[in-house]
Amino acid sequence: MLGNFVSMNRYGMLLSATRAAQAGWLRFGPDVMANNYNRRPFLVTHRLAEHPAFDLHALFALCRRMPTDDVMCRFGVVPDNAHFDSSLLRYRKNLTLDDAIDHLEEHQAYIAIYNPENDAEYRPVIEGLLGEIAVATEPFEHCINWYSSYIFISAAISSSPRGTR
Repeated sequence: MLGNFVSMNRYGMLLSATRAAQAGWLRFGPDVMANNYNRRPFLVTHRLAEHPAFDLHALFALCRRMPTDDVMCRFGVVPDNAHFDSSLLRYRKNLTLDDAIDHLEEHQAYIAIYNPENDAEYRPVIEGLLGEIAVATEPFEHCINWYSSYIFISAAISSSPRGTR
């Protein structure tokens, strides 16, 4: 099953831990959540590039620890209008996850990690981010009861402008 249930007790713990934290990783504008959450897309700024869990070496180690069905990759320039799920199979070529990790830029690789929170090292990181979202939505959302996360790693050039091949 993709995703994880969050009990009311766990939700309360996420809120408490987030409030006690010194500084968050996510930045929401003052009215962004109230005006847009569950209504339309909106921008969120972050400092995740500074987080050690999002260093490439840590992410590659995560890829190698995760079950093989939870890490997908594709290679080469993929058109922007390609269907995401089928593109992971269509553009796989005969290369492996190790090829993607060891030659990310050379193979123009793209890696999708499904539910990294299932990894013991990443669960606190992902739930910390979830806690930040919970604090930001608490005034108008009584709880978060389920979540599923994904991490995407991409070579600088792994997609093409819409409609080109």
